[in-house]
Amino acid sequence: LIGIHDDGRGIDRDRVLARAWKRGLVEQGVVLPDTDILKLIFEPGFSTAEKVTNLSGRGVGMDVVRRNIEALRGFITIESLPGQGSHIEIRMPLTLAVIDGFLVGVGPSKFIFPLDAVLEVIENRSAVSEVDARGRGFVELRGQVLPVVSPRNLSALEGAEPQRTSVVVLKAGGRRYGVRVDALLGQHQTVIKPLGRMFRSLRGMPGSSILGNGEVALIFDVNSLGELAAAANSPAAARDKSPPATSPAPSVDVLFRSVTECTGGDVLAIMLTGMGDDGARGMKQLHDSGARTIAQDEATCVVFGMSKEAIKLGAVDHVLPLGRMADAMMQSDARG
Repeated sequence: LIGIHDDGRGIDRDRVLARAWKRGLVEQGVVLPDTDILKLIFEPGFSTAEKVTNLSGRGVGMDVVRRNIEALRGFITIESLPGQGSHIEIRMPLTLAVIDGFLVGVGPSKFIFPLDAVLEVIENRSAVSEVDARGRGFVELRGQVLPVVSPRNLSALEGAEPQRTSVVVLKAGGRRYGVRVDALLGQHQTVIKPLGRMFRSLRGMPGSSILGNGEVALIFDVNSLGELAAAANSPAAARDKSPPATSPAPSVDVLFRSVTECTGGDVLAIMLTGMGDDGARGMKQLHDSGARTIAQDEATCVVFGMSKEAIKLGAVDHVLPLGRMADAMMQSDARG
């Protein structure tokens, strides 16, 4: 545990919220709880400075701090009182290399939870509410409503969901929540390996582990999952059962453009089989920012539309068959 305290004037919540409105991070006029307002300072590129100087204004400080702490399975919280100062608390695990983990399966994928965060397991459970677009739902546990997160929906994993699933009950930040999984694979001594350069921007997954059979299992950050589960219990989440009608489209364009804003050229973009021109303009923006771009070739595409449009716009560095993409990705990661 590391605590940092200052006796300054504290964080101006009104100023932070006004900047969040201006940047579109929060809907105009919506007033967040104090804890959520303070979390905004960890957003990439966020700054309340009026002018960019050599010391401030670029907003590349606190988001880097949080990303590196979470990469080591830690988490950071902040409290601030106007006129009295701020207190930052950083919690880190005692060991950074090996943890006792609990291995689970969801579809073809394997995931690991830190064992000390696992409270109990509900096996062969069928009475789980429907999950929303973000993979959030509920389950009844001993007469109480427990928020549940579904990695299958959250990460769009392949494979049909079994008729009966299990729920792993976790604790994080003083709250309890569940994670719906297909298979319980037991305790696993986990050697943490950092994610490659391409995947370091993944929120909520600080590392991975190589299993005995050579498969890769991703390690979940229970605090990030807990925040998502807690959002499912909020009134706003209850109203948000589908994407808003005013959402910009096409969706892949929006994704690529947001990646450009967050990472610039420090990314590898891949365009696969698909219909229409979805993603072509966003990929062009990524390409122009210096990103490395690959498109699937016509021979291996079921529908060549998306790749074809990206190629037309000059947004593609390499056109490859699907079978060669993994090698290209690994080579790109090694060079990065």
